[in-house]
Amino acid sequence: NFIIMKRKTTKHNSLIPKQIRIGYRTIHIEQTTMDDFGEFKNNEGKIKISNNQTEIEKCNTLIHESLHGLVEDRINDLLTHKQEEIVVNTFSNGLVLLLKDNPKLLEYIYKTIKNKK
Repeated sequence: NFIIMKRKTTKHNSLIPKQIRIGYRTIHIEQTTMDDFGEFKNNEGKIKISNNQTEIEKCNTLIHESLHGLVEDRINDLLTHKQEEIVVNTFSNGLVLLLKDNPKLLEYIYKTIKNKK
């Protein structure tokens, strides 16, 4: 018999991937101790996420910082820094709530993208 053990998620043992793709770039994800929730470092190709958060907060932060990456990759010259922060914050918070409150939607999106038809 095999025993399957679930990995416990703690502040320093998260399910966050080590890297993601944004456009043509690979962005490395680093969990660290910091005062902010997170930071997108465009020149370094890195997202930093505070490890002093709950998993849902880390998820929101990862989406938030990824959206900064998309903005800077696609429409950087169209928004001021303040405008970018408002747009990114609105969409990251909204997306996390939309997906959290509608798990079948997330399942549909995942299956549809995975299927690639």
